[in-house]
Amino acid sequence: MTAPPGCAELATGVFGCKATPPLLPPGATALSEYYELQSTEDTGLSVTLALFQAQTSTVDIGYYTYSSDGGWAGTVGAIALVADGAMLQGFFPSVPANVIVLRWPGAASPAATP
Repeated sequence: MTAPPGCAELATGVFGCKATPPLLPPGATALSEYYELQSTEDTGLSVTLALFQAQTSTVDIGYYTYSSDGGWAGTVGAIALVADGAMLQGFFPSVPANVIVLRWPGAASPAATP
């Protein structure tokens, strides 16, 4: 399978396509682009997304996914800033339908590694 137009291969057989995110929850701020993911198989996936601005801490930051029937939910346990805080890295046990990095103070977000 080759990357669809406007999409990039994030891992073998996994493609990320930039898209407009659904309405963000109150108090949340997007720190990365929103990607819709396409995969040839449902497998574990390490994802590293570029952030709009370098960060110094992962407090209140996490990977989130959106479902039309369930709204926004945190998707990854352990996360880490890499590339001097310019990117966020996390491992997904299975490929989500979409992903974005949000700063969402007070949300029940995934565990972070400061």
